[in-house]
Amino acid sequence: MREDINNRLKKIIFDRMKIDMDEVADEDKDYTFFHPMFGFSSTDMLYIFFDVEKEFDIKIPETDINENRFSSFNSIADIIEEQLTTK
Repeated sequence: MREDINNRLKKIIFDRMKIDMDEVADEDKDYTFFHPMFGFSSTDMLYIFFDVEKEFDIKIPETDINENRFSSFNSIADIIEEQLTTK
């Protein structure tokens, strides 16, 4: 399941931001997308938020946003996995 989540999330990031997450080191996938390495804006993250909800047919809990969990590749993949397993 996690591999499928990662692949679909990589496609979202590439389609929206033209960043190939396969070229990003595994340890760097924990960096927030606001980090200069990525340089996403809050608007970019909002688009990704809606893309993720639509692609995976999930609702991301407000607490995950308030606690800044929706911020890195790995943390977003964790949220998706959690939501899919509780569905």
